[in-house]
Amino acid sequence: MRPRVRACKLGASQWIQGAPIEIASQKGLILLHFWTFGCINCLNVLKDLKRLEYKYPDTLTVVSVHTPKFEKEKDIELLKRQIEYLDITHRVVQDRDAKLWDCYAVKAWPTWVLIDADGYIIEHQQGEKKFELFNQQISRLTEEAKPLPESHTEDALVAIEVEGEWSAVATRNTLSIYKGKKKIYLKRGFEFITALLWDKERLFIADRESGKLYTLNCRSGQISVLKENLRAPWGMDKVGNTLLMTLAGSHKIAQLDLNSGVLKEIAGNGFEGLRDGAGDQVLLAQPSAVSADFDRIWFLDAETSSLRYIQGEEVYTEFGEGLFSYGDSDAKRLLQHPQSMVMGRMEDGCGAGRIFIADSYNGKIKVYNPIDKSMM
Repeated sequence: MRPRVRACKLGASQWIQGAPIEIASQKGLILLHFWTFGCINCLNVLKDLKRLEYKYPDTLTVVSVHTPKFEKEKDIELLKRQIEYLDITHRVVQDRDAKLWDCYAVKAWPTWVLIDADGYIIEHQQGEKKFELFNQQISRLTEEAKPLPESHTEDALVAIEVEGEWSAVATRNTLSIYKGKKKIYLKRGFEFITALLWDKERLFIADRESGKLYTLNCRSGQISVLKENLRAPWGMDKVGNTLLMTLAGSHKIAQLDLNSGVLKEIAGNGFEGLRDGAGDQVLLAQPSAVSADFDRIWFLDAETSSLRYIQGEEVYTEFGEGLFSYGDSDAKRLLQHPQSMVMGRMEDGCGAGRIFIADSYNGKIKVYNPIDKSMM
């Protein structure tokens, strides 16, 4: 029999949302969720936490322990905005100096820790797809349960995309299509829209939570699913009849042949990190944006704060050094969790050949010139 391990105290922590509680004085079970708001794998489990909290409202208390990785994630006001944006309604603690992280021997985001009513740890797991495991554990320890809820419908603005006279405005769960100033369609039922991409009068829609890629015909209003079972589709770009996608949740880059419907993964082996080489051997870290130009497919790795590219069947790193290397320096080409980019096209005549980068956690737009390696 394994020795029982007593849980660490929470009382001295910085409580951001919800009333403070303490281990063993709280009625019922406590589920701790160690996370950071820039981590895609952490975001992917929020839905499961909400389902568990709803199913066991009187015997389970969920506490998200936010242990920052990036400097910007230590910003309390930004954390509060992220809590609202992500529709997190349970308790949240800021573990700024990783004291709880160390006390609970956490090694990776996300990590789940289930604590019984006597203050002892009964389950400690890291990673995604743990709903069934914890549901069984909680069910075994309590007789209370209620039906799972339908998907929530609270909305927050996600993206606005314009193409000629057409424009699209997305919230988490809805999509509005305009022609000029007139709203033509309102589409509901999405789980969490991440990105939009126009292709003339066709719109591609990436839904992170459902793992689906949709297409909408703006003339007919018909919406259909192009692909399912994607791990957090995020950035998109189109080259000819090929749609490029970053799959942030699986740390891969994929391309979809729009004629045949065949999806091919062209970079990343599914593990997180920074390593170059052949496409199926490289390590990526939450790729969040992609843009093709000439013979290269450029992409941003958010978790390594790096700019990388695919040329032929090889992946190269333009700049960036690893998961814990980041900053804000043009001279040293340092970024902090960049999440969006666009390539200056030759036909635009503006910024041709340069890469415009949304340096998200530094709150800046930076311009990189691959020819002379300069950034401004």
